[in-house]
Amino acid sequence: MTGAALGDVLYGFTGAVLGVSDIYPGVVALAGLITAGLTVVGVQYRDVPGGEWFAATMGLSNVWIAGALVTVLSSNRTALVLAEIVMTGCSLVVPVAWTAFVITYVGLDWMSQSWRLAALFVPPLVGIAAIAATPLTKLYFADVAVVHRPDGISVVSTPPGILAWLVLAYVFVLLVVGLVLIARLILLRGLFSRQASWLLIGTMPPFVTVMLEPAGVVGEEHLPLAPIGFALMGLAYGYGLFYHRLFDLSPGTWRLGTGVAFEGLSEGLVIVDTHGDVLGCNRSACERFGWERSTVFGRNIAEFDAQLSGAIGRSEPTEFRMDGQWYEVNSSPITDARDREVGHVLVIRDVTERHERRQQLEVLNRALRHNLRNDMMVVSSRAQALEDRYDDPMARTIVDTATDIVEMADKARAVEESLRETEGETQDVDVGPFLGRLIENVCGGDQDAPVAIDVEPGLSVRTDESLLMIVVANLVENAIEHGIRDGMDADRAPVRISADRVLDGVAIEVADDGPGIPQSELDVIERGTETPTSHGRGIGLWLVTWGATRLNADVTFDTDDGTTARLVVPDR
Repeated sequence: MTGAALGDVLYGFTGAVLGVSDIYPGVVALAGLITAGLTVVGVQYRDVPGGEWFAATMGLSNVWIAGALVTVLSSNRTALVLAEIVMTGCSLVVPVAWTAFVITYVGLDWMSQSWRLAALFVPPLVGIAAIAATPLTKLYFADVAVVHRPDGISVVSTPPGILAWLVLAYVFVLLVVGLVLIARLILLRGLFSRQASWLLIGTMPPFVTVMLEPAGVVGEEHLPLAPIGFALMGLAYGYGLFYHRLFDLSPGTWRLGTGVAFEGLSEGLVIVDTHGDVLGCNRSACERFGWERSTVFGRNIAEFDAQLSGAIGRSEPTEFRMDGQWYEVNSSPITDARDREVGHVLVIRDVTERHERRQQLEVLNRALRHNLRNDMMVVSSRAQALEDRYDDPMARTIVDTATDIVEMADKARAVEESLRETEGETQDVDVGPFLGRLIENVCGGDQDAPVAIDVEPGLSVRTDESLLMIVVANLVENAIEHGIRDGMDADRAPVRISADRVLDGVAIEVADDGPGIPQSELDVIERGTETPTSHGRGIGLWLVTWGATRLNADVTFDTDDGTTARLVVPDR
């Protein structure tokens, strides 16, 4: 079947179903109303990426439709020819405006500059100039003739010239590029895939109907099918606008924001492929290492920074020193849709202040934990000797105070040793025997220790046992120290430890009947900082909090009736 015969079949089918000559003006008018409404919407969203070009595309489409309406409502030769010229010009400009809309909508930043978008219109404008010069040249229209159809409607026949084919080929390429950009959004399978799907669905009807005549499927003597395509496009675009937030959630804003974040981060970012060749770097990386982008792009990173090269692919952060500064590098793999590794992102942070702070803390910790502890032990032994010789209560006070300082120093050592490593070794912990060992350690093997344990048989949790021991031991020590007092209920132990299975692990509770932890101390822990006027009495609660964080556990305190500390430890 020839293209013209297929066109006759299409029009025969359309005429049989719709009665084209009768319904066509109504279809064109409906398409005009829809595109006019979408033009208004585009103007309202003109500040959103793609909004202005969407309005321009819909507005020009409306002009195109107006020309089609003239072809069915007028038989004046001049009016018909002018309408044909308008429709042909719009058929060249609308696809370019639509492509500009897609480019800005998806956030193709390098093409979104005004002069580049304007350059896209040069070939269509050349075509429009050739159309205007048709009486003098046949570059675009080989001929212009009015054809009278049997149903009384007159149409203009304009066989294309060589320039028409060239410009149409250019427009076709732009349409394909725009469709590819939309399809890429769909393949992302994320927030914008539904929006892109309706853009693609809406674009296909006018794209197909416009190409029917150049492809020879529809003859020039037939009425233009483009308005019908625009009507379907408007319905699809409208659905995308109102049901999938076409402009409320703009991929252009997301893409542009990603670019701004990439450039604006204080951390250095370097993108390399699987061979280590540099594909991109942000401003911070260039300034930090004295690079020029034009000189590093495409070169292997090992050529100008062996330490960064050595960090590629490592699962743990890498630290190195350069020019008196300390840097930490994290390497993250880049994978494609098939989960194949195609490169790496290197994130470079200046951690000089962290190193200096760590060094200062190590020195202070050594002075407080070692020097001060040893001196306090000397003070304690001398004060004990004085008490034994003279039975002086002031000597007893000195001994108690020195003992408290030594115990605090021991806790500081436990904090340093327990929290030094990034990740402790996990193992299955049988909670019952674990708590038995803990009480023996805390109470020094005292069989009459004022502690009761209630544990579900066979209860276990997979976690870091040594760190869990420190956390729970501090809770128990605090309960024993502050929860035992005269006049207490003799029928129950002053300190009670219970453990039960919960949804995501094990809950351990340590309860006492003491006065309760002061709210001021809990406020300090919740706030996360201490001040000279707002601080705790020691480091026990801090150790519990830090340890719980490392265990990914939650710790809460109920002080309404005594103190109940609840530690929920997840399986790891």
